Amino acid sequence: MKLWASIPLRIALASVFISHALQKIFGIFDGIGIFVFSRNLADLGFSPSLVWAYAIGYAELIAGIFIIIGFCSRICSCVMFVVIFGAIVKFQFIRGFFLTTGGYEYSFVLLAVCSALIIQGPGPFSLTSDL
Repeated sequence: MKLWASIPLRIALASVFISHALQKIFGIFDGIGIFVFSRNLADLGFSPSLVWAYAIGYAELIAGIFIIIGFCSRICSCVMFVVIFGAIVKFQFIRGFFLTTGGYEYSFVLLAVCSALIIQGPGPFSLTSDL
């Protein structure tokens, strides 16, 4: 049976990852750009922060592109799950659940969508159905 529900999940998740990556890397869509993102990561204890900034930014961009076309969606969803979980643990969890206090409410939903794609795969209209 084809899992059509994965299509809107892939589109939504990829849109979030791609747009956030473009904000972090290039500063478009009112983003902070790579150097401010790197400074933020340094404040959180990541070292070397510029390497981490590029790694996270391009992981989001590439994973978003791959997820939307359905190429290695499970692997990319796993990578993004780790990135999002790290963000929750590193700075959102202490702020509580709700987004209004800087909490992990939004990230929790992204984790759920990543989990759904990991479990069911990319579904129809994908380049690879089993990865």
